Amino acid sequence: MEENKIKILNLIREFLEKMGVEAEVETIDRTEGVLFNIKTIKDDFLFNDRGEHIISLNHIIKKTIQSLYKDEAPLKFFLDVNAHQKQRDDTLKELAKLSAQKVRYFQQEIILKPMSSYERRVVHLALSDDPDIRTESVGDGLERRVAIKPSAK
Repeated sequence: MEENKIKILNLIREFLEKMGVEAEVETIDRTEGVLFNIKTIKDDFLFNDRGEHIISLNHIIKKTIQSLYKDEAPLKFFLDVNAHQKQRDDTLKELAKLSAQKVRYFQQEIILKPMSSYERRVVHLALSDDPDIRTESVGDGLERRVAIKPSAK
């Protein structure tokens, strides 16, 4: 496991160097996998409002690791830049909890705005232990959203 983490860390550093991005990369072990937080000197093209660039880099790194080390057990990992994703996750969790309160009070479903699969997962997990609420993903493609509904009792 530690060896895989080092391989991924080295690959991330190599990509950043080739992209001309000055950054340090810290690793944080979490229950859902290893977080590689890229600490840049300044916010640059790695991060934008919707986080598409870091999602793309995450995808490229994962595909590269899969092709280079196909015979090894995969390591679950995630990338972040200057902890922006953590801040986004916290915002999504807060949105989920506030929406759940409204659903509980009005007993009507709320459908959130379109989100990436990762963002939808954050919302689903934030509400997974709430017995009064159930969630499901609805819609197709880029219009996929989370519906938050009162639990049928």
